[in-house]
Amino acid sequence: MFELLTDGIVERLCRKMELAGKFYGFGGIASLGRGMVPAEMIIKEHYRLGSHMAILSRSFCNINNFEELDAVEEIFYRGVREIRTLEKECGEHLKYFSDNRKELTEAVDGVVEIIKQKKAM
Repeated sequence: MFELLTDGIVERLCRKMELAGKFYGFGGIASLGRGMVPAEMIIKEHYRLGSHMAILSRSFCNINNFEELDAVEEIFYRGVREIRTLEKECGEHLKYFSDNRKELTEAVDGVVEIIKQKKAM
């Protein structure tokens, strides 16, 4: 599913939506520091592509792991604050998007290779 981010499909769709004046986004963001492809890389792509929204993945705050609603609320709000901090960093350092794109492509290629190897077994 991450290949769509590196093969140009998501970027082409984002540009079409942008030209049409539509708000757009794409999803599947884990908590920072988590995910098969690190959430930070995905968030930076959101920012680079001008995304207006994102979907948080189940792994962002899996409510099945908690009995108390307060714990879920704290994890959710802490995770969102961490994302907002990263967004501010993105705004201050636009130049690193091209480097992130390269690293994201390598990370996705690595995941694809792992999956191919598992299927070949």
